[in-house]
Amino acid sequence: MIDNGHLDLAARPAEDGLAFQIKEGTSQNYAWHEPGTVVLHVKPAAKRKIEEGYAFLGEPGEPVWLLPMRQVDGLVWPGWSTEEFTTADVRGDVSFRLDSVQGPGSVAVFSTGATGGVSVGLDSRDGLPDELHHSAHAHSHWNWTFTAEGVYRTTFTVGATLADGRTVSDTETLAWVVGNGTDPSTVVPGDAAEPTPAPTSPEPSATVPTPSVSDTPPPSATPPSSAAPPGPTEDAGPVPVPEASHPATTGRGAGPANASGSGGGSAPAGGLAATGSGAAVVAGGALAALGAGSGAFVAARRRRTAR
Repeated sequence: MIDNGHLDLAARPAEDGLAFQIKEGTSQNYAWHEPGTVVLHVKPAAKRKIEEGYAFLGEPGEPVWLLPMRQVDGLVWPGWSTEEFTTADVRGDVSFRLDSVQGPGSVAVFSTGATGGVSVGLDSRDGLPDELHHSAHAHSHWNWTFTAEGVYRTTFTVGATLADGRTVSDTETLAWVVGNGTDPSTVVPGDAAEPTPAPTSPEPSATVPTPSVSDTPPPSATPPSSAAPPGPTEDAGPVPVPEASHPATTGRGAGPANASGSGGGSAPAGGLAATGSGAAVVAGGALAALGAGSGAFVAARRRRTAR
């Protein structure tokens, strides 16, 4: 079980082309895990309230559990990494595709800019699969949100076209426990066939709001702010989430990202510019909710392919 510190959902070269693994730690001190062997715990300190301008997450005032782009001590800090591949190893980008979500709520991955603007990369509320493209030999961080406490199983397919023309991919399911209603030690990792346990206790009521942003798309390479989200207190104000300094990724509908930073495991932030016709730019709460439903889907078993 991992409940604090830096980790990356990573694409790595493998004997059969590509392996999807979890890198836990910093660039100098880290360990590799198979996604199907770990459980990630999103602790109660991540709980926030949805504010106006985040309708893609749900109704204003409803709870959401946020893992922000900038590292917060005491919370797990998931990122993306393709650093093990050089730019000469692959043709184009590496793709991270969210195939399915099984759980009590929805999952969204999005970026926010210091000057305002939101780009949604992955969102289970409006249907899956969703795909996020990441430059090779790069590293980045986005905001992750979960709309209810409980156990989630997210199935990802990580894929690329190698320099020799082979298309390779690896699919695996990652288990998350959100809140304190379920003991993470009781959850079976991976795509367990048995039902996941239901929450057994209510979540603490202390929350802080998610950040409010304007409808101005963020610039593509602004240094990150030094501000970090406050702890879960009733008096805390809006949470500023800084923009990436190395935008190495694009989500659905976002424009191409040409930067390819080599950032190590201790890099503070990452993300993408809100560009392209499909980018979800929030305009003062006017964005309509992107579909209803619990975001519950059946998770697929692991499969690694090369052709």
